[in-house]
Order: sequence, then structure tokens, then C-alpha cells
Amino acid sequence: MCKPPPKIKIISRGGLHIGLDQSGNGLEVDFQAEKSDTPQSEAESDVNEQFVYWDDLIRQIDAQMERIGWTVERGRQDLLNKYGVRSRLLLSDEQVFEFLDFLETQPTPQPAWKVGQKCLYNGVKVVIERLINSVVAVVRRIGTIEEMEVALAHLKPMSG
Repeated sequence: MCKPPPKIKIISRGGLHIGLDQSGNGLEVDFQAEKSDTPQSEAESDVNEQFVYWDDLIRQIDAQMERIGWTVERGRQDLLNKYGVRSRLLLSDEQVFEFLDFLETQPTPQPAWKVGQKCLYNGVKVVIERLINSVVAVVRRIGTIEEMEVALAHLKPMSG
């Protein structure tokens, strides 16, 4: 019989507590409101629970690293610099969430365009004739002599 993957139970309230969930299969992250003498209404005391699987967090980290163009070695270097470990498996649960949040805030890099490069502009195959500045290029529709100025943000790389 297969054991389910480890999970982290997140209970959203005010403060933060991390511990094993009741099944013992994962860590419980409990966001608890600060203690007060004022009684809470039934609605205020409701708890929003959700389970987060470790494997899902790792997949999200992988997806973010791919999005920003990081290699495995680049990720290891960042882990080493920030947390002193070379593997995500050695991070605490809090550090995994922190690392994922960091990756999600990184901008998606734009391709480095070059003169002579073929690309797509509004679905039409074009070649870059000259780069005017860091945001505008003169392109020519492939097979014609027609040139036009376009914003680099509107160009898409051609595969292959």
C-alpha cells in the first residue's frame, strides 16, 4: 500500500504556528489570532483550512525556476547563499514558502533580440533588420522588402 505524499496543513488565522498535523504525515502551519479577553463571534472564530503537499510546492518551485530561466545549479547557488543548503529538501517548511515567494516575485526575462534573428510579429514571420533602442526594432516581413518599426515586446521567438 502506497503512503500518501507528505502534506502541510495550513490553518489561516492571525499568528503563526508550525507543527505536525494530526495524521503525522506532514507539518501543520497554524496561523492563530493573538489571544485577547474579547470573545470572538462564531464567524470570526471560523478557521479556513487547506492542505499543501510538499510535492506540489517542489513542482511550483520548478515551474518558477523554469519561468525565470534558472538552471538547477543557479537554484542551488541561491539556496547556498540564502539558507546555507544545496537542496530544497533541506529547507524548513517556512524557508520553502519563502523561497517560492521569492521566485514568484522575480520578473520573467525578455529574450535578447539580435539583428538577423527571425521571430513572429502578430503571427507573421519577420526578421530583425536593426535595433533602434532597447525597446524598438525595425523588422522586415520574410519574403518582402517591407520594413516597419515595432516594439520588441510584441515580438515572439520562433522555435527551431
